Amino acid sequence: MTTSKSRESRCMRRFRYEPGRYTSGEYQMPLSICAKRQYVMGRDPKSAGRRLKWIYSGSRQPEGSAVTQPTTDPRVRIANGPMTRMQIVAVALCVIINMLDGFDALAIAFTAATIANEFDLQPGALGAVFSAGAVGMAIGAFTLAPLGDYIGRRKMILGGLTLIGLGMAWTAAVSTLTPLIILRFITGLGIGAMLASLNTLVAEYSSNKRKNLCISLLHMGYALGGGVGGTVAALLIGQYGWQSVYLFGAAMSVVMLPLVYLATPESVEFLIARRPTNALGRVNDVLIRLRLQTLEALPAAREVTKIGVQRMLTPALLTTNLLVWFSFGMLMLQTYFQLNWLPTIVTGFGYTVEQGIFAGVLSSIGAICGMFAMGVVSVPLGIRRSIGGFSFLTAVFMVAVSLSEASLMLFYTLVFVMTVFSAGTMAGMYALAARVYPVEVRSSGVGWGIGVGRIGAIIAPLLAGYLLEQGLGGDTLFVLFAIPVLFPILAVTFIRSPYAR
Repeated sequence: MTTSKSRESRCMRRFRYEPGRYTSGEYQMPLSICAKRQYVMGRDPKSAGRRLKWIYSGSRQPEGSAVTQPTTDPRVRIANGPMTRMQIVAVALCVIINMLDGFDALAIAFTAATIANEFDLQPGALGAVFSAGAVGMAIGAFTLAPLGDYIGRRKMILGGLTLIGLGMAWTAAVSTLTPLIILRFITGLGIGAMLASLNTLVAEYSSNKRKNLCISLLHMGYALGGGVGGTVAALLIGQYGWQSVYLFGAAMSVVMLPLVYLATPESVEFLIARRPTNALGRVNDVLIRLRLQTLEALPAAREVTKIGVQRMLTPALLTTNLLVWFSFGMLMLQTYFQLNWLPTIVTGFGYTVEQGIFAGVLSSIGAICGMFAMGVVSVPLGIRRSIGGFSFLTAVFMVAVSLSEASLMLFYTLVFVMTVFSAGTMAGMYALAARVYPVEVRSSGVGWGIGVGRIGAIIAPLLAGYLLEQGLGGDTLFVLFAIPVLFPILAVTFIRSPYAR
């Protein structure tokens, strides 16, 4: 004879998932979708038997054991549930695409010395090539990226990959300066156009529990792509010439297109908000792939409060805006000088092209370590002190790098440490910017800061090229570009926002 206790034990062992509810495997007794753990097991595991007795007996709900009714909003269910295989694949593809972006953006840095020799380019002309990519990224981010809210994140990513693939493939065929500049601009357009959609898609398909991790992996992917890409570039250039680097980037874009088309779902948030043709059917297709209950009707779109320009430019935010924006601009000035010119400067010191590329690889690895370092250090020290310390140490190590060209191993070591602190400073500024604005303009404040900062990314390669053409050495440039890195110290000193958390 089966006892009540043994039935309860089998109930607990045989819980399984069915779309929209949780049931006992043996008795098919429905539970609330939100009761999977907190209700059945409870905060006190000893109460599990009492709760299962209530479920099995069909009696009234025990006092103090409220069950949350299941929600039909798929956005809430995706955010609160565990990540399915489809979600993991979608996030992984976005990370890989961002790695490809990092490779494509830095491909010109890895090949610059070889191209300059073959095309007989002066440093000023090479600086224009570097800046063309940054201009394309800025214009793509400001003009093309917002189209993702109208045509969909998935289409924007596919369009960006197509632009990048075309730009990289045609770059391999150029032999003069002007087409090279145009194609770097086109490649930058593609990168800038899809960065926002990648970020949004990862955020929307990550569970609340894993969202911060997934977004962090996405942004680390860009730096990792530069590091891996540098290693690949060093191998390809020696064997097949600089053109092979761009053909490799184009081939990777072509490979990613069908993978994104087949395995990456459209944003459920977009389908609900914009309601394109057959929106309900498309949402249900996604829900079936996620093993969630389908819908009979679309839920209401979330209201989005639009923030006018005048709200961002109020006198109360003037000081905060100037300090945040100039900090991003100064940091990007240093970052894009280093990203674009470091391999070429190392080659100018008398080392090989491969040794110059390896310096760029170390720089990318240092950037990843710097993001982690800021996250760790800022917990005990606070974000302001951490930014100030990292900013100061970046400047110190940039000066040290300028004095170490005679020893390649010492140079490599100092470049790595310098990048740890510079990337950490940038990560800290992202965190600080998110704290110093009121909630209603927080996204706009950070976005404007990054947008204004891109001016520094455009100016840096041109300025460095001009200074090199005027006869300054690479060692002197490291000293000069150490100066703007100190600006964030002013920001953390004088920002006194009442909204800072």
